[in-house]
Amino acid sequence: MHVLKFLKARANVGLLAALCQSRVLVLVSALLVFASLIVGGCGVYVPRTVSLWADVHPQGWVVFTGSRAPFPPPQKPQDLTSKILLFHPALGVTLSVIEDPSEDLSWPRWGADDVLYVIGDSRKIYRIPMNFDDIERLVYDPSLLLQLKPLSLHNTQRLWADFKGSISALAPSPHGRYMAFLRESRGYDFQQFTVVILDLEQDPPKEIAALPTVYLTRVNWTADSKALLLARQKPERPVQMGNQQYPVGMIVRYDLATAEETVLVRDIWFYGVPQDSSYPESVYGPGPLALSPDGQTLYYTNLMTLSPRTAQDLRLGLYKVELTSGARQLLFELPQGEAVHELAVSPDGQRVAFTLVSYRMGIEFFLQSTLYLATEDGVKPLAQQTNGWLFPLWLDDAHLVYVQFRLEMEDEKLPMGVQPALWVQDVETGERANYLPMLTMQLQLDALRQAVRHLGERVRKLEQALQELHNKDK
Repeated sequence: MHVLKFLKARANVGLLAALCQSRVLVLVSALLVFASLIVGGCGVYVPRTVSLWADVHPQGWVVFTGSRAPFPPPQKPQDLTSKILLFHPALGVTLSVIEDPSEDLSWPRWGADDVLYVIGDSRKIYRIPMNFDDIERLVYDPSLLLQLKPLSLHNTQRLWADFKGSISALAPSPHGRYMAFLRESRGYDFQQFTVVILDLEQDPPKEIAALPTVYLTRVNWTADSKALLLARQKPERPVQMGNQQYPVGMIVRYDLATAEETVLVRDIWFYGVPQDSSYPESVYGPGPLALSPDGQTLYYTNLMTLSPRTAQDLRLGLYKVELTSGARQLLFELPQGEAVHELAVSPDGQRVAFTLVSYRMGIEFFLQSTLYLATEDGVKPLAQQTNGWLFPLWLDDAHLVYVQFRLEMEDEKLPMGVQPALWVQDVETGERANYLPMLTMQLQLDALRQAVRHLGERVRKLEQALQELHNKDK
């Protein structure tokens, strides 16, 4: 029995109250931007984004790829990029949805009407309709899990194949009609980024817009699905620092119906994004951007001095701007040498979680990450990690999930699960619990279930072969 046939939905699952408190679970934070501020001759840069590679369904199911943050694998991440898994922290259930070694899977995102989207090999988009009507059966009768057979990509709908570049930052519109993503096109001497919009109501889906932009770590839709955000460079306004120039840009809102663009932020510092060895030239993009759930407030980071003359002039600030009135407010002035690499707004829009990253000098250089919570009453630290990372996700207005892990070596590209933790913290009471041991156990159980299922299939084939031999002897 395939997952699609098994998971049929009923929204009222009583056990969700432990974390949901009857609120919709929303994943506001999407992608990691590891932002480091280096002063002096090195300049200012933001390394390539490492996506959270996860999303939270309103009923509490977290979909993720096993080898990526925010859920570091308990073992080495071999072949886990070919898996898409579901995990529910309140129900304590983990299962494989897709298992296909033919492609590397990334960017799983929930769309409207319980539809799951995923990118394959950075070129294709797959659509998997899912429901949760029988979740209670799944929880109260775990033996049913043995009947589940993960899907291969052949069992899903291939929605789109892109031949113009690699794709990332998958973003279904809130109402479900459109799909947006970031396309990166490369040539011998150029690199170009565009936000592509697909109309999913057409069969097959049709590309209705390809909008030029700078590098973005995520694509943000407005709550009504009528507009999205872009970032544009202003070539006439570079900022000189030492012997280097850094571009200044603007954040604009693009209206799908009229194709009109409205400038939301006129001056924002763009950071350099170092490229891989095949294309060493830097491209530029803004720091992390986030919209409030109602789409009325934009959060972003910026340098407070647009024309710094010395390293001491460098200051990062966390701002918010009301899109209706245009009023801008500085929420937090960042210390020198620190930068925001993750920004997450609570479902009610009343709290903002963000992570500061900085390099510190001791006997040797080390990295320090600090998770902060900003409210109307001020800003306070929640957690700190040395030589590691913190990834915040909101479950509801009061419960913040954040993943922490450390890297043994500076050149490691993936979190190896050295000292990971998956904390669920009540930001009102301060109480927290580590859910990673349960996730680790559930991943092992899921692997065991799949092994038992494969063994059962082999036994049935052997029995069938024996029966055929017996029939021939008669």
